[in-house]
Amino acid sequence: MALHSISEAHRLTGKARTTIRRDLAAGLLSTTTRPNGARVIETSELTRVYGPLQKLQKQKHLKIQPEPGSNPEQSVLVESILQRLSEAEVRAARAEGERDALRELADHAREDAAAWRVRADNADRLLTDIRTSSEKPKAQPWWRFGRTT
Repeated sequence: MALHSISEAHRLTGKARTTIRRDLAAGLLSTTTRPNGARVIETSELTRVYGPLQKLQKQKHLKIQPEPGSNPEQSVLVESILQRLSEAEVRAARAEGERDALRELADHAREDAAAWRVRADNADRLLTDIRTSSEKPKAQPWWRFGRTT
């Protein structure tokens, strides 16, 4: 999972830096601290708190210089293809981040399911113990009431 500074998180989510810092202070967003003391935020955390990210990488706008004697229509076509390519790369990176976040959620769900299975087994054992210990003793006939034998 990729780690991002607060400034990168600001660019990825579109949220103000103060909003991100406020959410960090409130405990809504968790961070990891690097050895140099810098706080970084995982992509999955940003996706969990703020939803799908706006962009995961800077778009590079390539300018195509037409060659002397080339067809201007081809230059426009190449420019539009490059633009589509950069948009596709951004969508692919966003999908990858969402996929990683979903995998992490699935892992947490599996862990929770295992923990609930253990709790259910423990509760079942307790109920079985209670049922066996609370079985009624044999009823004595009424004429033996109060007599011990």
